[in-house]
Amino acid sequence: MAMNKKRALEILGLNESFTDSELKKAHRQLSREHHPDMFSEASEEVRTYHQERMKEINEARDFFTKFDLDEYKLEAQEEMEFYYRNTTIGDLTLIMIIKALVSNCSSRLIDANSREEVESIFDQFLEKVKYTYTIYLTNFYWDNYIDESDVKEEINYKLIIGDFYKQACNIRDKYSKMVNFQKRVEQEIATYKLYATCTDSLWLFISKFIVKKAINEAKESRFRNAEEVISDMHKKIKELFQLVDEINSMFGIIEQDMLEINDEALNQEYNNLINDYNAGKNLVSVKQRLTSLSKKIEEYKKVLERMAKIKCYEPFVNRLYANIINSYNTSLLELNPVNDNDKIQDIIKLFQDVLGLFLEYGRGLIEYDKLIMLESLSFKDLINDRTVLNVVSGNENLNRERLGIYVKKKEFCNKNLDEECFFVLRCEDGKYFMKKMMAILGTEEEISFDEISLKYISLDELMKSATYQGYSANYLRTIFVDVLYELNVAGDYRYITINNGAINIVKQQDLTEAINFLDYDYNDKEKVRELIEKQIEESLARNNRR
Repeated sequence: MAMNKKRALEILGLNESFTDSELKKAHRQLSREHHPDMFSEASEEVRTYHQERMKEINEARDFFTKFDLDEYKLEAQEEMEFYYRNTTIGDLTLIMIIKALVSNCSSRLIDANSREEVESIFDQFLEKVKYTYTIYLTNFYWDNYIDESDVKEEINYKLIIGDFYKQACNIRDKYSKMVNFQKRVEQEIATYKLYATCTDSLWLFISKFIVKKAINEAKESRFRNAEEVISDMHKKIKELFQLVDEINSMFGIIEQDMLEINDEALNQEYNNLINDYNAGKNLVSVKQRLTSLSKKIEEYKKVLERMAKIKCYEPFVNRLYANIINSYNTSLLELNPVNDNDKIQDIIKLFQDVLGLFLEYGRGLIEYDKLIMLESLSFKDLINDRTVLNVVSGNENLNRERLGIYVKKKEFCNKNLDEECFFVLRCEDGKYFMKKMMAILGTEEEISFDEISLKYISLDELMKSATYQGYSANYLRTIFVDVLYELNVAGDYRYITINNGAINIVKQQDLTEAINFLDYDYNDKEKVRELIEKQIEESLARNNRR
């Protein structure tokens, strides 16, 4: 306010109980001391000072002699509105709060009946403005990552909104951890900028992704982990440069390959990759697609190479094929369709498998060096022929998909194990073996010992290829079993399990979810083998008693 009672009394040197004569006397005395005519010869600075003092003295006197309550209210109203009037900068929320505060105090001014009430309302307004500014500043510090204890400036709460906001922003620019962190990040990445601008869109990746992520990570800890984030940012930028170098190297290699390849689809894929890379698409995706394209090119080269080899070996393959057909027909002519029907069917099946190997050779799945081994086929010694086929096809485990287990025993037995078991026990030439129940029940009564090596796997061999598991699982959703070992038989998984001392081999689909690790030490293949043999012994004895 221009003038209030307290200030007028201070200027005139009066107390609140002054008389009119005391007012006039004080004004006359101060006028003699500060009237401008008394200092006409003084310096400009001195004259200006006494002119201002005389103006204040007159305003103080007029305050007591010409007081108008309505005009005083209007002055108070204008002083309050001045806090937000013509505000061009500042927080909108803060502006709205101050406007609401002015509106509330203005409504109270209407009912004021004395100078003292007006001054009281105005003083309360100033206190509320200070309180509002204090709360705002606290939130402003928090939002801008400023520790209040770091601020050394003295806060002026008597400023209008725009100036107060400027004061807060100056503090933010000086003490904000976020502002300082951002400035530091700009300094830290400046060394990369020259290199990055030489590579299409690389700077975009750094600024948009790596730097932005670093700032967000620092924000989450309110910049307490700034050093760690900066270090990680450098690491990621270097990894990005390395990725770009790898991509450029891959482009260089593929570019040379493309000069030797006349394939429209591969050329189009290569051109699309160049366009996406230059457009700043995801670099990881670009590398993955380059890797995929590189594999396709290698496959394409292999196809060309294979076609060249096939053309080179074509006369030899045709002669081999003619010889095999001749051996096949000769073997069939030597057999009796009535008495040798089973063997004829086996020979036909063998020949069909041979045709399949020729088809695989044409697709490049079998090399010529292996295919030529089919020259030894006789279509008479089927066990030997089957062995040759398995070697050529790479299935040297000899029909492992028909899993069986056999162990040496002294006594003969041809009885089934318990029905809940997954395997059946059989015997041939003093050796006992187990085979999948579904493969023999009701179809196969006897089997020669020579066929055992083709259709079964020994227990010792089985344990060599078994993988230790060591967890408990739910079997058929009814009981819990301890899963000891896993068997991968031509992609068909089986599990050796134990439950209450009983060994069993179960299907993968019969096991549901894993529960926990085993409490027992079954990480001993020899011990598991002994447990299986023990189960066989007990089953034999039980079946013999029946």
